Amino acid sequence: MLDDSFNASDLGNITQSGSGTVSVTGILDLSSGTLDIGSAGIFGSGGLSSLSGTIKNGTLINTNSTPNFNALGGSTLDGVTLGSNLNFTGGSYTLIKNSLLLANGITVNLGNHSFYWNTLNPTQELKTVSGNAPSTRPEATPSMPATAAPARRSPSAAASLYRAMGR
Repeated sequence: MLDDSFNASDLGNITQSGSGTVSVTGILDLSSGTLDIGSAGIFGSGGLSSLSGTIKNGTLINTNSTPNFNALGGSTLDGVTLGSNLNFTGGSYTLIKNSLLLANGITVNLGNHSFYWNTLNPTQELKTVSGNAPSTRPEATPSMPATAAPARRSPSAAASLYRAMGR
């Protein structure tokens, strides 16, 4: 369990043995860097097991063939870019602070997970690095860009946002 506030550069490479797990419960500052949460990243075999804390100021990728991300209820992404395909598997919700950007051509599969905005900025948006990301929500039209998503401030105020996004 990684608690407190720390930078990715503070971690070095972690070696997991047996059925060990790595969970971030504190605040991980990427300092504008990129973090591979998969098995090829600093968390080693098995990758990052779960997030119940905060990851901020950088890009998240998962280079595994099945790029799962177990973000537990109340986890926070703060000023983060999703740089690769990700399947959110926590089945709960993640709070978004400041911004959430999607790299071009990726797919974000929320499954039973939800995003909620936790910010004082009333113009908070989910957007792509460039261009538009069509939504596959049944009520959306194919031309509806991701930037059309309304800001949400709390889990109680919002319904599930995009179930799958990208391409």
